Amino acid sequence: MERTSTNQTFEDLSKEVVERFLQTAVVLDDGAFLGPSLTESVQVNEPEGKAAIPDDQRDDIPVSVDPHNYSLDTHSLDTQCLTTSFARRGIICAVLKPSINEDLRSVTIDACRRADILILDWQIQKDNGKTALDIIRRLTTEDRNVGGRMRLIAIYTGELHLERIRKEAFDSLSNLGAAPLEDDDRILTVSHSRILFVRKGLTNPQAETVSESDLPEWLLARLVEIGKGILINVALSCIAAIRDTTHQILARFRPKMDAPFLTHRILLVTPEDAENYAVDLLASEFSTILQDKKLGTKYAGRDAIQAALRDFEERGRSFQVLKSSKKDSISKEDSIAITQEDLMKLIDSGPEGLTEIANFPGGRTSLHERLYLLFSDELRQGKALHLEFSRISIQIRDPFKVAPNYQAELSLGTVVRRKSSGEYLVCIQPVCDALRLSESTPFIFASLSRNAVFDVVVRDLDSDEDIRLKLNHKASKIQRFEFEPDSKDRKVLTLPKTEPRAFKSTCRQEFIWICDLRVPVAQHFVQLIANDLSRIGFDKFEWLRRQSRGR
Repeated sequence: MERTSTNQTFEDLSKEVVERFLQTAVVLDDGAFLGPSLTESVQVNEPEGKAAIPDDQRDDIPVSVDPHNYSLDTHSLDTQCLTTSFARRGIICAVLKPSINEDLRSVTIDACRRADILILDWQIQKDNGKTALDIIRRLTTEDRNVGGRMRLIAIYTGELHLERIRKEAFDSLSNLGAAPLEDDDRILTVSHSRILFVRKGLTNPQAETVSESDLPEWLLARLVEIGKGILINVALSCIAAIRDTTHQILARFRPKMDAPFLTHRILLVTPEDAENYAVDLLASEFSTILQDKKLGTKYAGRDAIQAALRDFEERGRSFQVLKSSKKDSISKEDSIAITQEDLMKLIDSGPEGLTEIANFPGGRTSLHERLYLLFSDELRQGKALHLEFSRISIQIRDPFKVAPNYQAELSLGTVVRRKSSGEYLVCIQPVCDALRLSESTPFIFASLSRNAVFDVVVRDLDSDEDIRLKLNHKASKIQRFEFEPDSKDRKVLTLPKTEPRAFKSTCRQEFIWICDLRVPVAQHFVQLIANDLSRIGFDKFEWLRRQSRGR
């Protein structure tokens, strides 16, 4: 396998970052036992003469155990072997074993709130998956209530018929949106979680059996297979880096730092500003740590990208570009293959790299509209991925990734839909004028209209489709509505316990919360509107005006 200058394949990079990220595992298995010691066996001497052993002591005789011939019921789990194997990879593993008629579902869920891996036996006191599926349902529901969480769940069982278990799990979890993984129908996806199925026994890939000693490595390999990607590697490495530097951060913000922080708050005209200041300090610290470690260079730099492209090709895929951007649907004749070497020229030099590629279709014309097929087989899928990434790049939150009881706050960058007309608006109220309110306050909004040329992508609350919106930066289109602030928080919040979440004006108009834009995006919109406001209009010799515009 060809390697990059860092001597790592993309799988190497992905495995490295997953190993750094994973820290904890929780196992629930009523067949768990503390395995025999693998140390030197005990020598039992033959008794002299006809020495008798009292009946009440026969069960206490130490016996020599050969671990290679040691066998138990196929539903058993060697706790010592499993936890030691996890420990060798730097992962702490907790094994829970319910006693007869003991229900550990709640304990398991409590433990799993912070666990990266969950391993469940299918037969817990011979209940045919009832406990395992109930834990998965409750965890998935709880995860959704806090905006979703990516989990690795393994059904590790002594049952012979894995396909039957997969089908039972799929049928039981279908109301939660369970579906086979796109590239491997042996794996189920439920929300952000991945559910794997594997048999206990001596490791045999054909039989889908994995021993306790090999299970951590097997899970690691499966996680790399189903989740490797450039951006997810960056995300996992960043999270792992923050974890690794936890104590360094705590040392910087030790308790003695409370005194200057309180001084800061006391001296502020608006003391409440210190609350966000504390969070901003930590965010800045995190950013500095991540930048110093150069994780973007390692996991999203040139070598990592080249390794990813090679991995893509080794899986039998090819890179395609469209010959023209004027297509809503395509045939084979509408695209052309591009080699990994030519693609790397664009990665290295941007559009300038086109000069080094022979017969590249269309040149620079609408290049951004002809790259949808690089990693996608269908044009529609490729466009959908670019729209989704657009949302990620400009939004900080939306109703799909917040807890059910979350109340949105009306401030700079809040996008709403006017319930009566369906019109989309973005709040351009300065942040300082949206806080510490004691009476009804007017808020100003700019208009957003559906357009093929767009600035904003939002998700429709009803159809779950992406909507493209264009800012109308004309100052004359600014609208004004008055809202009553919450008496406790002194901010304008969405109505509690309403679905969808809505702000209600003093004129009883409702504005459905759509998303919150990142502050730089919202500030850019304000700048565009301010530019329109600052235009100077005066009479000018028409011939001279046209000369200044070159026409």
